[in-house]
Amino acid sequence: MSERHWPDTIGARTATVIACCVAACLLPACSLIFGRTPSVHHYTLGPPQGETITQTKFILRPGLVTGSEPYSDEGIAYQTSAYQLDSYRFHRWTDPPIVLVQNRLTDLLQQPATAAPTSLPQMVLDARIKAFQEVDIDGNHNGLVEIEFCMTKQGRSEEPLWCKTIRHQNPVEGKRVEGAIPAIDKSFQQVMSDLAGDINAMTSVPPD
Repeated sequence: MSERHWPDTIGARTATVIACCVAACLLPACSLIFGRTPSVHHYTLGPPQGETITQTKFILRPGLVTGSEPYSDEGIAYQTSAYQLDSYRFHRWTDPPIVLVQNRLTDLLQQPATAAPTSLPQMVLDARIKAFQEVDIDGNHNGLVEIEFCMTKQGRSEEPLWCKTIRHQNPVEGKRVEGAIPAIDKSFQQVMSDLAGDINAMTSVPPD
């Protein structure tokens, strides 16, 4: 009479059932139970608004752009109180705000409306981001940008010759994050427009 190995057969079948259950949890259907991971959305700023500068008294070069932790990461910052500033995990800039501002500042200062003589004094313009975020406080929903600009003589660590903080905010229209991006972009464009106007006022030659 041949021997029967029922226990081994039952064990093999049990292992197969367990393996199938584990595999099922890896299928999309399992996400209905545990929830799916949201998709990551990336955003960028709109194109420059055509600001130009004239460098006729000194040459102004882009310097260093700095900012606190939320502005050195791609996560879009949002503020819900005077003390709380967080960042979205799944809504992100294509580059950190400090890089976005650095690139725009470089484009502005390296493309003057008129060529400047190389014999002019050399100046450097640094920037520090104070705000670059969605603000949702007390029912007010805005896109806020605030940047401090400081100009010093190139190669010197003395006190800045000029500093100014430029701040703009615009109301958000539409959905929370998707609506905040155009508002932040509009505020940033206004900041850069004001900066270009200030630079032109300092570097232009008064009419005779």
